[in-house]
Amino acid sequence: MITVSVFYLNTAGGKPDINYYLNQLLPMVQRSLAPLATHGS
Repeated sequence: MITVSVFYLNTAGGKPDINYYLNQLLPMVQRSLAPLATHGS
């Protein structure tokens, strides 16, 4: 099992940007981890 944690800066007035995570970060993580995927497990 692989666990991925995402951290963002705690700045005054800063808010998590869900669109960034869904449209930029998650696809990048998927591309990065794809070579580690195993078949038939």
